[in-house]
Amino acid sequence: MGIICSRLYDRSNAEGCFEEAIIAARLIVDSDPASRPIFAKSQYCLATIRQTQGRTSSAVKCVEEAIEYGLLEENTDAFGTLTFLLQLYASFGDTIKVKYYSERIAELDQKEGNGGRRKKPRMHGALAA
Repeated sequence: MGIICSRLYDRSNAEGCFEEAIIAARLIVDSDPASRPIFAKSQYCLATIRQTQGRTSSAVKCVEEAIEYGLLEENTDAFGTLTFLLQLYASFGDTIKVKYYSERIAELDQKEGNGGRRKKPRMHGALAA
């Protein structure tokens, strides 16, 4: 996995590298819990790449699978992740999913004791440099 991801310095092949990492991890992810965070983060990174390419439905699938494999349970920006997914669904005009993820963001905000006072959700788009 590390060899594949080390090729990410060549930004022109980032999508292919994440795809290879996901394919390799998919073979072991269910039997090796230690690989779950790597798999989830790779899926999320691939989602951001696909979103910038306008491949929104593919990006949604990647983010949802990343969440399924524990992305929100790791040390990640749960607000940013859920906001990103909310934005993807909003671009489809899927009001049911937008409402669902808006409510999840509000619940998370309440749990963290912000009382709904969060000024700006963290927005995610293209893969950061």
